[in-house]
Amino acid sequence: MKSAFKVKYVVCIVAFAFLGFVMTTEAQEIKQGKAIVRAITKGTAKYKDTASGITEWVPLKVDTVLKEGAVIETDATGVVDLFLGVNGPVVRVTPATQLALDKLTFSRAGGEVVIETQLDLKAGTILGTVKKLAAASKYEVKTPVGVCGIRGTEYCISADGKITVLKGWVRINFSLPGQPPIIIDVKEGQTVIPPTATTPGQIITTPDDVKIQIMTETILSQEYAGTTAGGEVPLTIKVTPMERLETDEKQDFESPSSPGSSGGSAPK
Repeated sequence: MKSAFKVKYVVCIVAFAFLGFVMTTEAQEIKQGKAIVRAITKGTAKYKDTASGITEWVPLKVDTVLKEGAVIETDATGVVDLFLGVNGPVVRVTPATQLALDKLTFSRAGGEVVIETQLDLKAGTILGTVKKLAAASKYEVKTPVGVCGIRGTEYCISADGKITVLKGWVRINFSLPGQPPIIIDVKEGQTVIPPTATTPGQIITTPDDVKIQIMTETILSQEYAGTTAGGEVPLTIKVTPMERLETDEKQDFESPSSPGSSGGSAPK
């Protein structure tokens, strides 16, 4: 009797241990994210994606799926809207910009999605919408002058280090040659003017005209990407060209129309 009880006890212990191992393995499984090109408005863009075997520049097209390590570049008038799913969800690449998707990964643990998004802004300006992140998540934008850490934010970041935050906040760690790191927190409604070798960084209240322009482009990028802020599943919608928006303030974004102009680039 005792022997049978011990066997059952051992079997239960082994079963629970195996179940715990499986749950831990599933929780720690890291999956690769991706970026889908939802719209290209005005101009043109090109890309390289070594993970897909594309090692030379080729024209970028709508619905192209970009993997981790891909690099895209817009011409002097091109605007590209990317849908990153759980790793974003939205990034708008403005004219004369080069952006690398250094890392796009995610995992699910304890009912939360933990992401790691690392973008390398080599030139130009991007706008992004980032949903509220789990505590263990990381979303960073690297620039030639420093690294930006982002948490649940609507932002506009330029390669020269100028940052405007519409919602949430961004922490940038400036790295200037021959100087110690300079850490600046940029909050909602603020713009940071980057430091130089001779002048400190400056935080200002974002001018209304700049705020409106960035806000307009952010709304358009969300609509073109087919998602609302914080969404993970793209919607099938069409967007009104900027020219028509300017002449009809009551125009419904969801009315059927063909995608057109985005307006212009974000302030640099």
